[in-house]
Amino acid sequence: MAQCGLIDFTHIFEFLRRYVYRLHHDVFLHRNPYSWLQNHSLLFFDNPVGVGFSFTDDKRGYVRDMPTYSSQLYIAFHQFVQMFPELKEAPLYIAGESYAGKYVPALGLEIHKRIHLPEHRVNFKGLMIGNAYVDPAVIPLTVRPFYNLGLIGKEQVEMLRPMSNAVAEHVAAKNSSLAKNKWINLISLLLMLTHQQHGYNFLRYELGVGRYVKFLNRMDIQKAIHVRRTNYSFVNMIVNYQLNSDFLSSSKPHFETLLEHYRVLAYCGHLDLMMPCVTNSENYRTWKWNETEKFINATRLPYLYSNKLAGYHKTGGGLTEVVFIGAGHMVPMDVPAPARDLITKWTHNQKLSPSFPRLEASFITSFIANTTAIYL
Repeated sequence: MAQCGLIDFTHIFEFLRRYVYRLHHDVFLHRNPYSWLQNHSLLFFDNPVGVGFSFTDDKRGYVRDMPTYSSQLYIAFHQFVQMFPELKEAPLYIAGESYAGKYVPALGLEIHKRIHLPEHRVNFKGLMIGNAYVDPAVIPLTVRPFYNLGLIGKEQVEMLRPMSNAVAEHVAAKNSSLAKNKWINLISLLLMLTHQQHGYNFLRYELGVGRYVKFLNRMDIQKAIHVRRTNYSFVNMIVNYQLNSDFLSSSKPHFETLLEHYRVLAYCGHLDLMMPCVTNSENYRTWKWNETEKFINATRLPYLYSNKLAGYHKTGGGLTEVVFIGAGHMVPMDVPAPARDLITKWTHNQKLSPSFPRLEASFITSFIANTTAIYL
């Protein structure tokens, strides 16, 4: 599922460039060697209406809230499996990143509600979210990663406190549009103070999306992919504005329900400043389902790719959490090989890493209790 989130970006072809093709010399496409298509069938949704090459000629066609995009996503999905009924038996995983932390469980819950009905039955297995915006509780914590990473100093934190407090107050009061506007202002000021062009990977100066926008606006390309002549853009501010009232919606209850029945993978790139791993990770630990404690008590292990450290993972109670090192908001773009490796292993129920007995909680507790020597 394509995502088009907080600032309304990364539509279907933004996904294709990471998962299917790469652009060569701004002119030609060539196959992405790390495409998920090598071991999965992929269906992309330009969602909500107005992003990517989707369109409406009536302003009433734009989406404004979770109930609407939940319903529209399910209608589109159901029509697809009606057209291709042979796919009903294929294992189904719903995936997306950023604001799709709402779209993914929204569609998942709609499928779950109807899965007992013969005409709606599919082989629904799980959900995958990347650097996802799930719950507005993380929004007031925006300044923390900038400070923890040393990008701003304590004095700047204090200088920003009135603005961060204003964000928190609007979130608490459920003033969605005001909270969003204040949050965008806070992000903008943080990026200016830290001389960052964007907040998606603080080690990547430019995202490099301009050449893809230029490529997708070529008349021959739009004709080849069978879309009407459109001014394709990286940001659709109309859609962004229409979703203002949805900014403070939470999909946390959706995940709590879905985890009783399906597996969930939440991965994150640790260089992301927009939806940072630490604040999201803390939020996951507030989720309540029957096997919450299994996740809380699970051991956190290194994630290895080609015998090298690629990140860390933790699995328990149906929830798998993975942090990728060297990646930002767009994990499959920043670390495509480890990302595909994870997705393949997880969807195929393969072990994510070898065992590390010395990382078990029992060993660490015993080590702390019995070790007194200090080595210098």
